[in-house]
Amino acid sequence: MSNNPTIYTYQRCFNARLLKIMNKFVTKSFDYVYIDTLSENNLKKLLDKSPTGKFPLLVDGELFLSGTISIAKYVLSNNEDLYALLNGTNIKDQMNNQMWIDYVSFNIWPFYDEIIGQILGNVESNQEIFTMAIPDLMNVLLTINKHLTFRTFLIDHHVSFADIVLAHAVYPYFTLIFDEKLREKIPNVLRWFSYVTNIKEVSGVLGKVRLCHFQQMPYTGTKPVEKQREIHSSKDKQEKTKNKPKDNPEKPKKTENKVSVTVSEPIDSTTKSNTKSKNPLDELPPSPFQLDPFKKEFLNTKQQKEYLQQTFWSNYDPKGYSIWFIHYNKDEDQGKIPFKTINLKSNFLQKLEKFRRYAFSVYGVYGQAPDLEVEGVWMWRGTEIPQEVIKYIY
Repeated sequence: MSNNPTIYTYQRCFNARLLKIMNKFVTKSFDYVYIDTLSENNLKKLLDKSPTGKFPLLVDGELFLSGTISIAKYVLSNNEDLYALLNGTNIKDQMNNQMWIDYVSFNIWPFYDEIIGQILGNVESNQEIFTMAIPDLMNVLLTINKHLTFRTFLIDHHVSFADIVLAHAVYPYFTLIFDEKLREKIPNVLRWFSYVTNIKEVSGVLGKVRLCHFQQMPYTGTKPVEKQREIHSSKDKQEKTKNKPKDNPEKPKKTENKVSVTVSEPIDSTTKSNTKSKNPLDELPPSPFQLDPFKKEFLNTKQQKEYLQQTFWSNYDPKGYSIWFIHYNKDEDQGKIPFKTINLKSNFLQKLEKFRRYAFSVYGVYGQAPDLEVEGVWMWRGTEIPQEVIKYIY
């Protein structure tokens, strides 16, 4: 059993990424336990230990600490020199740090549910709240944009803890909401954001930032996305989960370069869904590009590369479909063992099983151990990121 300090948080809690960023700055290891998988009894025991009755919760011996910022600072404190550098060596810088952290807590974090939560389907869709929230958030960033007019960072001319907290907070908006038109209004924030998110420790968790091209809209499906805070509430439900047969993991194929490529299979267009709710992609205007016939012909063609070059681009419909590059941002312990990395890729594809009727992809594991990467190119219906994909990104 590990003696490392343990951080308890929800598996899909966005703020947990801030804790992992701070962990990148220190050599001490912290264990992460996702409370979504815990039983009701264990969850209650943890809540009793939390000083505020909230998560995330850090347990280090006799220390019980709750709150994202408090835990993030504690994690960073394991590197004393860097802690002093990022938080300030004098009272002036320290108070400026706290001022901007408070500003983020009270003026940016509250928008998460109103905007990102609606896109992910974590909260009920309300177009009026969504539409009003974006200009309100932009007003907050206009204030920051003015502050950064003659500054490289929030506090003088060196990166601070507050810079990392703010960059982490606005990350989902730059990738899902702030299209080019909105970014033009906050050029100083964009310049600052690009610098901070390219710091090795930050990009090591958030990955390479891909700025928004098309503003995402609230999820309007009749069946909302499963919320991240849902927990098993009965022992019977847990027992059923334990007895549920597991899918057989995909066995890796032996290849010289340890590469595994998966092409989404065609599905009969006449197949009807058994679910009562309609997928928003079914409501899009008809496209002249016929996906199912293309996939069938592609899979039955021996010279697939030549076929793509000669046939695909002459029939591709950029108004009805869009092409995306997907790269999995792996943790430090991932991408080292081939069969585990292939299973990681397969797990992602399994979760998108119902989505394959709308998509075509070449998606696999590339490189050589212990530096394997999971990435691929996808084409799917519509010109925005569908809800099915967003659900497994954030």
